[in-house]
Amino acid sequence: MSLEVRAPVSGELSSLENAPDPIFSMGVVGWGVALDPPRQSMSVLAPIDGKIERIEPHVFSIAHERGAVMVQVGIKTDTLSGEGYTVHKAVGDEVSTGDAIVTWDPSEVESLGLVPLVLVVAIGSEAKSLSGLETSGSVEAGDVVFTTR
Repeated sequence: MSLEVRAPVSGELSSLENAPDPIFSMGVVGWGVALDPPRQSMSVLAPIDGKIERIEPHVFSIAHERGAVMVQVGIKTDTLSGEGYTVHKAVGDEVSTGDAIVTWDPSEVESLGLVPLVLVVAIGSEAKSLSGLETSGSVEAGDVVFTTR
């Protein structure tokens, strides 16, 4: 069974290989896409239905019977200790695709010298296990960015 994974924010797509963090660019966690969001306050949305299995201001993961997806909200933003982020959900919460999980402002992150990319990763996946994976162009929040197989 496949799982459609949707963009948690609007933005410009790029390959995860371009992420300035080797844990992601080398696919250590899994494979997916990087999104460069507009520089304005926004909510980061659930890319799939499921249960929150991890949530910190800068990262969350959602488990579904067909897989798990992690969303990294900014690169190296763990150094902010949650400052500038508002978390709307907790571990164990059931969420639907499109629910607001975290609110943040990418321009604030960028002003601190950090990279405001949003990474969407199918945990434990390889690039060849994803279909419809686009690595360029614009997407709107809620658009399908890849499907797991």
